[in-house]
Amino acid sequence: VRQLVLTHISSRYSEDTSPLLQNARTIFEKSVVAEDLMHLEIRLRDE
Repeated sequence: VRQLVLTHISSRYSEDTSPLLQNARTIFEKSVVAEDLMHLEIRLRDE
């Protein structure tokens, strides 16, 4: 996995997702919190 995108965030984090993101980054550094209308490029692996 190259990047972890967090989606469907609990309403308790609706105001501030930074604690959630900080916690995720302790496990996987390349974590981000998805935002409305966010675009991501998803590449297929070369097999």
